[in-house]
Amino acid sequence: MNIVGLRMLRPQDVLVVCKLHALGKEGWTFVTLADSLGLSTGETHNAIARCKRAGLVLYSKDELAVARRPLYDLIVSAVPRIFYVERGRLAFGIPTAQHADPLRSRFKPEPGTCLVWAYEKEKLAESVKGETIEPLYPSVPEIVRSSRDPILYELLALIDVVRVGDGTDRKKAKDILAKKIIEKSDEGGS
Repeated sequence: MNIVGLRMLRPQDVLVVCKLHALGKEGWTFVTLADSLGLSTGETHNAIARCKRAGLVLYSKDELAVARRPLYDLIVSAVPRIFYVERGRLAFGIPTAQHADPLRSRFKPEPGTCLVWAYEKEKLAESVKGETIEPLYPSVPEIVRSSRDPILYELLALIDVVRVGDGTDRKKAKDILAKKIIEKSDEGGS
């Protein structure tokens, strides 16, 4: 890999740092973190190394901590530009953005086609037919489906609101993300 490739954040890096934030003070190892995200241990290690160099994670008292403000800034400013979304075909999948279960009551999406991460491996109870958007990383639908991590699902869906929502929804998502990331209490979170 060339030097330039080591200096750029990748979509899996955002996924890893969001998962670390969701875990809070819960213990983890590179192996358990990798398994929970559908990544290899090496990919996970490299993602954390890139996040550390980017100032998204910090070592404090021999522990890794998420740098909350830089994570928030990345999500609301850079992610929508770097990992932009193009809407795709209609397919069965897992609802995301304003249509995700954790967000529906807050955003009240307009009736019509919802946004989904395509997931056609099997018909799931939570699957709905909708307009597909690419998830931040290909393993996201499987992670959400299998891990039942509501905090991570909500973060990823909020990121999608910032990526595809109209101005009003983006503003609301940014406000929610500020509360969840920057203002999160130390109880159960980094």
